[in-house]
Amino acid sequence: MFLRMRVWAGLLLLLAPALGTSAETVDAIVATVDTEVILRSDIMAEIRPVLAGMTGSQVESEGEAVFDEALEQAIEQKILYREGILNDIKITDEQVEERIKGIRDRYASEEAFLDALRDAGETMSDFRERIRKQTIALSMGISKRRYLERDAVISEAELAQYYQDNEERFQKPERVKLYRIFLRIDGTEAGRAKTLARLETLREELALGADFSALAKEHSEGPFAEEGGFAGWIERGDLQQQLEEVTFGLGAGDVSPIIETETGMMLLLAAEKVEAGLASFDEARTEIEPILREDYGTERYKRWMAELRKRSRVRKYQ
Repeated sequence: MFLRMRVWAGLLLLLAPALGTSAETVDAIVATVDTEVILRSDIMAEIRPVLAGMTGSQVESEGEAVFDEALEQAIEQKILYREGILNDIKITDEQVEERIKGIRDRYASEEAFLDALRDAGETMSDFRERIRKQTIALSMGISKRRYLERDAVISEAELAQYYQDNEERFQKPERVKLYRIFLRIDGTEAGRAKTLARLETLREELALGADFSALAKEHSEGPFAEEGGFAGWIERGDLQQQLEEVTFGLGAGDVSPIIETETGMMLLLAAEKVEAGLASFDEARTEIEPILREDYGTERYKRWMAELRKRSRVRKYQ
């Protein structure tokens, strides 16, 4: 307990720049991975962007947890970096620069970012090398997870059991596959009458068997014209109330009466309707298999990391 308090006291001194105070920088080894050391200042360099967005009281209440999480990540990164080198993981300069940009963007300005580097006693070259190693470690971790997920063999029984245990997840709302033909109005009574006449003619053609999508491509002035008027699968709450009432009042294959809004007039087609209820197992399995593969990969990744950690003789000095 006394050691833990000493470590936290040293951390508070290192937090001084984020708190707007001054203090001597106190450094110490907080962990080792084989013969490699992790310094308190290494962890502080990682969490400065997070601390920069905290108030003094937040730092005091949450800073220790932030530090501990960053330390665990640093240990894992050292292990994964060595695995990445052994597995010949390659990264590009563009990948490194993209990550650097993401970190820069957390600061109010470029000057604030460079000030933080100076406070950490780190040059831009040091920082870039640190990010390069982290990116190799990240790539190694992602690569291993993907391999483990691909390696998973998911049985029909497992799929069916997940479906049975998580039925609430596969409850589907009422949906309509909606198409639209939209014509603008110019605000004049003559323009309104012309648009109304055009839509009445189109509705007559539809009643005689014309294809809704073909007419939408040819005549619609709305955003879905190039897609043949296809507006997507619509659920309640997706549309304005006026359009929702009409849409969900249509039967499958029905075309709406002419609907007038502030900007134009339209015809709607409810091409298909699906009532609310439980999705079938066949529908749900396309969602279930990736979930089970991810669970399988996560579990085996944890075992793999635990074994690597044991072989790496990790020690924490907290």
